[in-house]
Amino acid sequence: MREEQRYLGLYLGRILDGKTTDDIVLPEHISNNDVLRAAADCSTLSVVYPSICENGRETDDYYFRLQAKLLSRSLRQIAAQQDIMDEAESRGIDLILLKGSWTRDMYKDPLLRSMGDLDIYYDFDDEKKIKDMLLSFGYEKEGRHSHHTVWNNYETAVSVEMHHTIEQPEFFENPFYEKAVKNREKYRDYEHIFHLSLCDGYVYQLLHLYHHTKCGSVSMRQLCDLYLYEKNGADTESLKGALENLDVYEFALSVHRIIRYLFFGEKIDLSSDEISYLEMWINKSDKSKLERFMDNIMKEEGTANKYLVHRLFPKRKSMYVYYVNLNNHRYLLPFYYVYHAFNVVYKRQGKSVELLKKEGYSGIFLKLIPKKR
Repeated sequence: MREEQRYLGLYLGRILDGKTTDDIVLPEHISNNDVLRAAADCSTLSVVYPSICENGRETDDYYFRLQAKLLSRSLRQIAAQQDIMDEAESRGIDLILLKGSWTRDMYKDPLLRSMGDLDIYYDFDDEKKIKDMLLSFGYEKEGRHSHHTVWNNYETAVSVEMHHTIEQPEFFENPFYEKAVKNREKYRDYEHIFHLSLCDGYVYQLLHLYHHTKCGSVSMRQLCDLYLYEKNGADTESLKGALENLDVYEFALSVHRIIRYLFFGEKIDLSSDEISYLEMWINKSDKSKLERFMDNIMKEEGTANKYLVHRLFPKRKSMYVYYVNLNNHRYLLPFYYVYHAFNVVYKRQGKSVELLKKEGYSGIFLKLIPKKR
């Protein structure tokens, strides 16, 4: 980890803890711009920029413009979320705020928590109501994925992921997710807007980080969120049983140790795995998301065959989550398996083709896969 990243961690720790950063003094060979560059590389610029730039500290205009874009997007997202919540409340549609859509409330200023899009869960029975509501706001349906539908508003440049499951179906088989939805809590004074409970929210964010770490797609924002869950009362030890059942207790301990090491400068001897996690979370990788995904699959499985079989032919319960309408026509399951396998190869062509190549498939078989237009 580079020295400017170490100072970035200290800034993040102080800010998340609600303390002043006035006493953080950078050595002469590290500038404010170095720390801001490190922050931009791991999606935490919006958190540290106000503190680093207070008291007239000099920074490049580039980071000012980048911060202005982040703030503009956050303000549009907050306004859009408020509109969606108010309209859903008036129409009697139950929604659960996920990820940054709720955790931004834990920050001393919601604008500190930047997001790429809004993440909101809804009951699939309300599919038509959701569609009518979003269309009334000018959203256009961009595409449907295994666990969410993407809606874009091109006038406000806001993207919303509407989740009909709170996690991808291959992970949804775990009963934790169903329990978390049932144990939801009311958001502010709303009757139909909810968030996950503090402990369930912590476990959900931890699992989300765990899965995305395996797929090679993470940001330091997720680590900031997990610290705020801990600060607000989610305790790893009290959740030990639940985390062990989910097989992520050791990972949770590693996350806690990394937080103490990075945000508060505690002298902790990180394990090789923990160093690897930290490097992935804080560095802007030269590798593409696909390359990182491939590295993790091969490191974990030693072969891509197991992953391919799991993706092409998921368990029956997952199929009923992928294709909700299948629940009413279960006799069509064999045909849906064929349809699903084709879609996985076609829609996720990059991953599928690269995995097939690693397993030695080549020639005419790969040529049968249609190219995306």
